Amino acid sequence: MWQAFENGTGANLTLVCLNEEEELEHIDVQRGILEAASPVFQAMFKHEGFLEKQSGSVKIREIHPEVLKSVLRYLYTGILSNDTNVPIQEVLIAADRFQVEHLKILCEEKLCRNLDHEKVLDLAFLAQDYHAKYALDYAIQGIIHNFPHVAMGTHLIAEKWKHFRFDSKKLINLARGLEPCYFRLGGTAADLAIFQENPLPYVRPSFSGVEKCFSISAWGQGACEDLSQLYQTGNFTFGKSDWIQLNDFIKTVGWKFLFDVNVLLRNGDHWSAANARSLLDFNHQQGFHGTSWELGNEPNAYFHKFKIRLSGEQLGQDFRALRHLLDEYPGYENSSIVGPDINGVRKCANLKKDKCKAVLFLQSVLKHSGRAIDKITWHHYYLDGHKATLKDFLSAEVLNSLQPQMDLIKRGLEASNHSHIPIWLGETSSAYGGGVQGLSDRYVAGFLWLDKLGVAALNKYSVILRQTFYHGSYALVNEQLNPNPDYWLSLIFKRLVGIRVLELKQGLNNGTLRCYAHCHRDISGGVTVFALNIGHRSEVIKLGNQLGNSTVLHYILSPPKNSLKSREILLNGQTLKLNEFKDIPPLNPIRTSKTTHLFIKAYEMAFWVFPELSLKICS
Repeated sequence: MWQAFENGTGANLTLVCLNEEEELEHIDVQRGILEAASPVFQAMFKHEGFLEKQSGSVKIREIHPEVLKSVLRYLYTGILSNDTNVPIQEVLIAADRFQVEHLKILCEEKLCRNLDHEKVLDLAFLAQDYHAKYALDYAIQGIIHNFPHVAMGTHLIAEKWKHFRFDSKKLINLARGLEPCYFRLGGTAADLAIFQENPLPYVRPSFSGVEKCFSISAWGQGACEDLSQLYQTGNFTFGKSDWIQLNDFIKTVGWKFLFDVNVLLRNGDHWSAANARSLLDFNHQQGFHGTSWELGNEPNAYFHKFKIRLSGEQLGQDFRALRHLLDEYPGYENSSIVGPDINGVRKCANLKKDKCKAVLFLQSVLKHSGRAIDKITWHHYYLDGHKATLKDFLSAEVLNSLQPQMDLIKRGLEASNHSHIPIWLGETSSAYGGGVQGLSDRYVAGFLWLDKLGVAALNKYSVILRQTFYHGSYALVNEQLNPNPDYWLSLIFKRLVGIRVLELKQGLNNGTLRCYAHCHRDISGGVTVFALNIGHRSEVIKLGNQLGNSTVLHYILSPPKNSLKSREILLNGQTLKLNEFKDIPPLNPIRTSKTTHLFIKAYEMAFWVFPELSLKICS
């Protein structure tokens, strides 16, 4: 076909490329091919203002002839030109202009494959201006730093938010400290929540056990193992005041909202979108844009939780229905859909991908969802919150259990041709079931958290959603709205660690000493190395030629009085806490020069910043 184009075979129309009013080139084409592939060309050829009947020509303004030929090559052959002299971003702009959607996608994919770190903002602006959703999502992952993001349970709505005070200066400052940050409202109760603009006062069901389930001190602590009764009669409502104050808080602290929609509102075998539509109507009316959406929570475990079954095929179709619903609202067509939030991958540690029920469920959802899902999510916890001990929190074997699960997910996505979709840890912490009381909110939990951030970055995970920001033994912020040790660890990580991962010698991250390296977040050419030592003796890290004799900023984290169960954490020997004005204090390092070795004592965590390396890859 392309040869026919080049030879002018069958041509019955001429495209005239104009720069202002100067004719640059005449291109002969077959009108029928262009009309079939582009609704814009079809409309132009029927409009007298574009088509000059006597000459049989159409004027094309402000598109370079070589760019137009790249578009035409695709229309004739279905192949994107590899001509490096034609800027691919210009082809994308032309494809958007002529509404050739698949060509746009090919251009976006090529831009993302060849993306330099320095060009990520340029890509974001280009993608935003020309409705390039795939490229925009990719670019945003580079702008919003990977690593700590936060989640909370929807059940807090039923508890009237308890001690979570949206107007608390202390809480606002703590939340702002973690921006940029996704905030997920989800969890088990997401599939019990129903939106009503003006809901009746919530009345808890009277059957046995529900009071325990809705107790803020017991939720997730084993009191709600069987929620089938709760599903039958325990749905609760949230209203416009809940939605407004939540969105206002998110805007105030600079977060991005990720909301988990109730998928168990069914119309026969299909998801009923009526309640979601009511929520979207109100959300659109209020001007709350930029929300990302989930559909259901841990759906492959619904029979265990609710005694109902939902197949991967049906859930995939439900995701498509959510995509169609969002597309009905102006400005929502680029809203991200995240899912399917599966769990249970840890049960498959010794199984192949084609034997793991969780991975098979994931593959089925993706197969039947079309292109509806923009980010793939699964949930990970190292331990059982009802059984784990201090020894488990210091176990290299426990830490090493994460990588095989990530490998299993990766192989499953490769086998189903979905490896191009970004992967998130959609809900994660030290131990499921609300965490381990007296451990998950103490200093020792930091080892599991810091190592998970390092491993996830090595595996190119773009978002890690920490369960939870508030509430439960695994929370970053406790019931009195004071930061737990993992909050400070997350804050330091956010400030020092950039998105580009650097390679270290093998063997440094599979035993009791575990090290990782990244470009610094803000210092051009700077490098951040972070490490944890779960062994009972001090370790020495010898710096190589590239890092040796450098200026180093030391951020050493340790427990007060060597108590691993401490609620506090020391930075270079000083307790981290908010100041008298409820503000986050300066995080001051110790500075050394001509450093050749790094030291980390038993049960310490550390960040070392090399600000003067001028490493080209980090510039």
